Amino acid sequence: MDAAQAFELLSTGKGDFFSYDETTLRYELAHHPHPELKLHPKCSEPMRDMYLGFSRKSRYFKAIPNPEFSPEKPESIDNRRLLLASDSKAHALAIELAKMRASGETEKIRGSFFTPSQVSH
Repeated sequence: MDAAQAFELLSTGKGDFFSYDETTLRYELAHHPHPELKLHPKCSEPMRDMYLGFSRKSRYFKAIPNPEFSPEKPESIDNRRLLLASDSKAHALAIELAKMRASGETEKIRGSFFTPSQVSH
């Protein structure tokens, strides 16, 4: 069941509660308002970083060994065997996404998907 279907069921009294990704719920409410429905303010997780990956077979991916990698520690975003090569498209994208985040552009884009009354601060 997607958010639109759940909202229709809730609106007609065929349910009491629906749990789903907050961003999806806010987007759906912004584009298909249901004034009788409310998002519970304490039921959503705070925004958190997400990570994007490229296939190692992608023509845009090129890597070099990470000199800081520690085989004694579990592999993680902070302890990777490989780093993006600075001449790869994947690296260029990572740099641009970091610039967008630092400038606030990412947040502006995120906010543009929701009506002002639906954006949480």
